[in-house]
Amino acid sequence: MILAASAMPAGAQGVAATANWVTPINANNGISTPETVAASDNNTFLVSKFVSKGNDNSLNFVNFGSQEKVAFGAPNKATSGNDNLLLTKVNADGTAAWHVYSKQGRVANASAATTSDGGVVVAAVTSFTAFNAKDATDIPANSILDIVDADNHTTTIEKAFAGSAVYDIVVLKISANGHLDWFKHFAADDASSLTAKIAVDNADNIYIGGQHAKTLSFGENAVAARSAKSLYLVKLDNVGNFVKSFDISGTDAEDYIDAVTFADGKIFVAGRVKAKAEGNTTFDDVFAAAFSTDLVPVWASIANSVAASDGKHTSQVKGIDVSEGFVLVSGLVKGGYKAAGATDAVTMSSGTKLEGMVIGFSVADGALSKGVC
Repeated sequence: MILAASAMPAGAQGVAATANWVTPINANNGISTPETVAASDNNTFLVSKFVSKGNDNSLNFVNFGSQEKVAFGAPNKATSGNDNLLLTKVNADGTAAWHVYSKQGRVANASAATTSDGGVVVAAVTSFTAFNAKDATDIPANSILDIVDADNHTTTIEKAFAGSAVYDIVVLKISANGHLDWFKHFAADDASSLTAKIAVDNADNIYIGGQHAKTLSFGENAVAARSAKSLYLVKLDNVGNFVKSFDISGTDAEDYIDAVTFADGKIFVAGRVKAKAEGNTTFDDVFAAAFSTDLVPVWASIANSVAASDGKHTSQVKGIDVSEGFVLVSGLVKGGYKAAGATDAVTMSSGTKLEGMVIGFSVADGALSKGVC
């Protein structure tokens, strides 16, 4: 079981936050922590994953608060089960306005962003429903995703099963009332490490960034991977058609975009990078970058990793926000960070375990100047 919650923030005088509501979400076979929360004005959307196991679909359900069996996952014979998508529009009192869910296909990760019409777009990394490779009779359907919208209408996104669990990117546009307006299916034939983080600008253009290992196909437009762990950033129009991609170059061994957002007329991204030929060859550094809405770089800045007291370091980037002149990158860290060329760290964990962190880059020029663990 997981809990969806809303709270009033603490005030400037240190008054404790007040909980407005708490809603339990549980699935018969287990549910994952929500992938993302997308909110604007009075609209809040919660993206979660839930597990289905076995062929008895009457047991593969999700309960949301007092609402029972709001979604049913894909039947399967896989030992570890199948990960399914659950998108919920949450009312101000914590109840659900509607649910959209997948009943075929396996969802590795998903993110969402709100649109100007009160709806939401979701980028999901999907594959065929999990199957038991040891059972010759267990062959998935030729579907990368079956989506059931709030109207209880099922849309099948087809792909021929060729014997392996490859992953693609699917973009879903859901209306304010929970109707599936349109979808786009972009082939990747990638591994489950493929990620897709999404943002939307004021004109409802869509930006997706993440990490990939194989060539991404956006219609007739291909985005090649530079390595087995390579970042990408693309722009789609407001109906999901490819506009352009940002072409990355360099010799980094690994680089990822972990978070994307739109603010102040720009696209901001945050992620991790591991150098190959020079610099820090052991640890993941954290970077932030700003782009125009045409994907022209404005600035890029790096926070070099600093080892913890045991000589080790871990970085996990979970989110990005723009506030009061700073691009705030949040996540978990073991160790700390310092500005490029600096001697002193802007923040350090207190020990040798992962701790929550926020580091701040200047919106104007990307200068790293503050952080907290």
